[in-house]
Amino acid sequence: MKLLVLCLCFVGIGLTGCRGGGEIYNVKGTLVTTATGKEATLDQVIKAIVEADSGLGGL
Repeated sequence: MKLLVLCLCFVGIGLTGCRGGGEIYNVKGTLVTTATGKEATLDQVIKAIVEADSGLGGL
């Protein structure tokens, strides 16, 4: 009985921990500014996203 409860707990934790809940927002027409207040170029934005993702083990 204890083994069954333990297995159900692990399954429950696995199901709740592995569900994808993050939404992706498509933001259009919004200016992206740098720390100095200047408008960032598309290349700068792409580079920042790739660098941030690579730090998390992505791209």
